[in-house]
Amino acid sequence: MTDLAGNFLRLIFSLPADICAGHDQTVQALDIIQENSLARFTRRRNQ
Repeated sequence: MTDLAGNFLRLIFSLPADICAGHDQTVQALDIIQENSLARFTRRRNQ
């Protein structure tokens, strides 16, 4: 029973960290997409 409670608590406390890591990755991906589309836009404008 104590192992179960310990695992449950560990799960609860590790979730926010996972969410933060996922959020950071999403932000990085969006930044990369934004840079790529910006580069494509300027390339098209310069031609």
